[in-house]
Amino acid sequence: MGYLDLDGTMILYNSMAYCFRRPLNTPEFRGARPRKYSREITRGMIIDRDIEIPTRFGYALYADVFRPADEALKAPPLLAWTPYGKHDPAPLAKIYPASGVHEDWLSDLTIFEAPDPVFWVGNGYAVVTIDIPGVWYAQSPAIYLSPEEAEAFYDAVEWAGIQAWSNGRVGLSGVSYLTVMQWRVAELNPPHLAAINPWEGWSDTYREVVRHGGIPDTYFWPYIQVRWGASNQLIEDLWAESAKHPLLYARHEDTVNRGPHRIWTGGETSSWLQIPVLQPQLSDISEISMCTSAPLSPL
Repeated sequence: MGYLDLDGTMILYNSMAYCFRRPLNTPEFRGARPRKYSREITRGMIIDRDIEIPTRFGYALYADVFRPADEALKAPPLLAWTPYGKHDPAPLAKIYPASGVHEDWLSDLTIFEAPDPVFWVGNGYAVVTIDIPGVWYAQSPAIYLSPEEAEAFYDAVEWAGIQAWSNGRVGLSGVSYLTVMQWRVAELNPPHLAAINPWEGWSDTYREVVRHGGIPDTYFWPYIQVRWGASNQLIEDLWAESAKHPLLYARHEDTVNRGPHRIWTGGETSSWLQIPVLQPQLSDISEISMCTSAPLSPL
């Protein structure tokens, strides 16, 4: 699997045309540190940081693993797949004081929209937080919510299912982006995936976010590119793609989750009514943009 280097060289992949640009934030500016494996034992947990997870594409993902300190325990892994930085705790009571979240509800190890490691490890689980491909200090470009990203997530699920500390029954959890990619990887049916917990998230990026009801989004879509755009690699230029393709096209269809799910606040209740009940199974677009309209060919 080839990918883009920062010199702007295009490596073609599949039949989809992507636009790329330099990142909108650097990892250093957003408080990240270069990747370096470390381990600590605290609060009844073993915490391994910056573990490399291999993928079929030749690059590695980076994960932090929180698991019970008792090495004899086999824990069900609970994965959180995030663009927001596994290194960056999110004290919701301080960030959103009107949210109703109390400071003592979440530990200081909880990252944005992901499960709290202290709570879940305390209940016998392992929590694995994973930076999506292409963000922070990465080995590949970022191609958001894409089929390639779902395949990398599949590889992470299978990796978690076969670790010595794992009971082999992998679950997924998280909000928003972390929910969207649960739908995408579940479509691929990884053998070790036992359950998903998609709290809240959209399932059709074009119809529900970029052009909700046909109306261009002028707040969230421009804003979220900045939140997702911290990297040392090239990132997909979502602004350029939206401007170049105001109507539905193949890249938009690539972000649709296959199934009856139209999930986010507006349609959440009716969407859940369509899903069969399952038993729990877990114990600036600018000159620096490089946009191509040429189809990408398989490697």
